[in-house]
Amino acid sequence: MEIIILVIAGFSGGILASLFGLGGGLVIVPALVICLPFYHVDPSVVMHLSVGTSLLIMLLNSLAAILSHHQANNINWLLFWQILPFALVGTTVGCIISIQLPTQILILLFLTFLFVILLRFVVHLIYRKQYKVLADSRPPMLNKALSGLLSGFIGAGMGVGSSLVMVPFLKRYGFYIRHCAGLSCCFNVLIALVAVFIYGLFQAKGEILSDDTTGFVFWPVMIWLVLGSIVGVPFGTWLGRQLSEKMTTVIYFCLLIIIFLVMLYKLLEFYYL
Repeated sequence: MEIIILVIAGFSGGILASLFGLGGGLVIVPALVICLPFYHVDPSVVMHLSVGTSLLIMLLNSLAAILSHHQANNINWLLFWQILPFALVGTTVGCIISIQLPTQILILLFLTFLFVILLRFVVHLIYRKQYKVLADSRPPMLNKALSGLLSGFIGAGMGVGSSLVMVPFLKRYGFYIRHCAGLSCCFNVLIALVAVFIYGLFQAKGEILSDDTTGFVFWPVMIWLVLGSIVGVPFGTWLGRQLSEKMTTVIYFCLLIIIFLVMLYKLLEFYYL
């Protein structure tokens, strides 16, 4: 059963990487939280291993997705280089802090951030606030700095990539989701490279982590996640060309709700089940 869950998670993660620039962490992290106990992983490091392993998968998925987005001219490279230094700082800080926190706190932070994103979507829907679409949209430098810091911090600390911050930020300035996804994939590669390196430097206690881990990457699940991703990335690229902007946004919102409910259940499980 856990193998089926992992393959589906890898496939879904591949789709999300190319369709939304999510890096797959929103699906892979919850899937690993569910599956790692079957591999006799200590509960105190389940979330840490889930985040670390998700980041490595995010690196592979995002590299594949960048090529297709670049060919489709979906990436604003100038904006990427402007935000890059701030994302690098946010990623480093996010990694160091997440390593020190217990699993329950990491899940709670994950849920809190998801709730804020969902609330923003709901407020936008209620007030029907429209943002003018401008091809030459230029966000203020302060906003670019904050988005870079937050996307790096949340993306690395929670293993979900930059899209949770970048998509709402860029859509506010008139970017379509396909352009948000392309830019997010670029930041996902940066976040994954830095985070995997930092997590690899930290060696956890021998009685908690087994020889199957490197830092916070759990290798036994990698083959199933990669197999799913190999199919998911090109399928997500194809799907992105078929869906309208409105439909893509609706799917993004529904996905966030599902993941929120799954992770809320896992948090309650720590305390009540």
